[in-house]
Amino acid sequence: MAGLAGIHGFESFQGLEGVRRCLSEMASGQGWDDGTCAALGPHAHTWAEDALVLHGHVDNAPEVRRALEAEGFHRFETDTGSEVVLAALRCWGLEPALAKLHGAFALAWWAGQENRLTLVRDRMGVVPLHWHQTRQGSLLFATELRVLLASDAVPRRLNTDALADQIMHGTVHAPNTVVEGVRQLGPGELLVAQDEDVHVHVWWDPADEALGVDDMHSDARRIHLKETLLDAASRQLRTPSEVGMWLNGALANSALAALVAEASHAPLNTFSLAADLPGLDGTEPAREVARHVGSTHHEICITSDDVEGALPGFLDAMDVPVAHGFRSYVAQSTLRQAGVQVALGALGGGSMFAGDPIFQRSAQLARLNWLASWPGVLRRLVGRLHVTSKPGFEARKTSELLGGHHFDLAHTHPIARQLFFKDDLERLLAKDVPKRHDVFQALVRELAPGRKSFGLPFLSQVTVAEMRSHLGSSLVRSAQQSATALGLGMRLPFMDHRVVAAALAAPDAEKFPSSPMPLLVGSLEGLVPETWGETHAPPPAWPMRNWMLGAWRETTAKGLQVLKDTRGMNGDALTALELSFQQDRDPERWRHMWSLMVLGLWLERHGLT
Repeated sequence: MAGLAGIHGFESFQGLEGVRRCLSEMASGQGWDDGTCAALGPHAHTWAEDALVLHGHVDNAPEVRRALEAEGFHRFETDTGSEVVLAALRCWGLEPALAKLHGAFALAWWAGQENRLTLVRDRMGVVPLHWHQTRQGSLLFATELRVLLASDAVPRRLNTDALADQIMHGTVHAPNTVVEGVRQLGPGELLVAQDEDVHVHVWWDPADEALGVDDMHSDARRIHLKETLLDAASRQLRTPSEVGMWLNGALANSALAALVAEASHAPLNTFSLAADLPGLDGTEPAREVARHVGSTHHEICITSDDVEGALPGFLDAMDVPVAHGFRSYVAQSTLRQAGVQVALGALGGGSMFAGDPIFQRSAQLARLNWLASWPGVLRRLVGRLHVTSKPGFEARKTSELLGGHHFDLAHTHPIARQLFFKDDLERLLAKDVPKRHDVFQALVRELAPGRKSFGLPFLSQVTVAEMRSHLGSSLVRSAQQSATALGLGMRLPFMDHRVVAAALAAPDAEKFPSSPMPLLVGSLEGLVPETWGETHAPPPAWPMRNWMLGAWRETTAKGLQVLKDTRGMNGDALTALELSFQQDRDPERWRHMWSLMVLGLWLERHGLT
């Protein structure tokens, strides 16, 4: 187990020594224990009656340190980021200090004189942070959910209130988790525990920061964005560890390679797969990018059997059940085996610069808002006819959209990202299980008139919707938990909060649809060839359905059987769905069955009932 973990409120426990043993099993590393609150983690520092444990990375720690030294507030004793962060918190106060910190991190700050614990999750939510309050009032917290379960202070019970979210989206969104009684901080949130009071509030909001960006001419915006991207990349390269990057041919990935090569003082180490299957092989696009950026390139031979054999490791690495991430895990594990300790990733590029297909679909749907004036009966009839004439999941998605009452972003975006729909939930879940659509409700609040996100350009609102759902809770979470399990540091320059703010502030006309990601490609003019916008596409899909019906058949059946026997699920409906998957040729069906299999195997592994 790795990361940060701790307990606040020892006095509520029976048997203090047993609790301390429990904490030592929950995490390892440095920390503090003052009899009221204790925490452990990879980086810690104590100062007078204050203490701090930090997990993750603060990219601008040297700059923050110089600012503190200039004020003469603190004489530093170490070169650690944890001492810098603690000094900043004590010198400037909580939120002013957090505003100056850049990076992906979680931290626990104990202010001993006030008996106050503060837990903080980074702006973009790259590093998770879970917490559980016992019946006696004590607070347990950890960056890994499995750590809380290992404490034996958290009942191993499935949170049926979150089951609909898990089934519908393949993940559970903050503040809920799949475990009853365990909560998670959202991106840019913090928790303060003092005496018996626990309060959670937002310390950073992407729309708020974007609206504070000065209005610029398009040329000035591109110059500013290039400078911001280069600074973000150079700061994240500040590490003595071996750095590497996977090349896969996608435009955002290739652009990041060019960006990092420009920011680095040494040749970048890049990697790609040389495989026996077209879907796995990425040699040609990777070679082109490597030649252009002048990287030291490595082609790693891998077979279909190698990928099939990676499934157990992927399941072991899964801290929370997420329907995405197998491809990312294979790439990360291959990098780790090659000696890479810090991996650069392009996650967030497609979301910040309108490169994902969901941006085009959302724009098209916004132009179809006039369909809401049609009678609902007629729209539902058209939807049913569409499914009849063109069976498949995408047709069902279109039908679901037509059957709705509104065509605004808050209503259409969740449908675009769903794995299952309302009628599926009615069949798959027991009658007494809540079937709330929490993502939809959250986006309605986020994008409502009067809220700051409502003042952003339309495509930036789509980005916010992605950040609040698919990007943060699925893609980033799956990549992060695999990296943690593999002992691999992860750096995501496109998710630097200054890059995010600059991208959100850009008008739609500069992002879309003249060419693929024109704002990103244009900002990196001179580094990225214009032809990449036309030739660099997402890599082809892997034959997941074939593996699930072949080499992984027993594992798939086992996961589904566990789920059939799980409280809150309808076993007969799952059996019917399984038979349909075995007979159906719908190329997207595997995604749905994969998410159910992963959930079942995770529940069994962690003993949830």
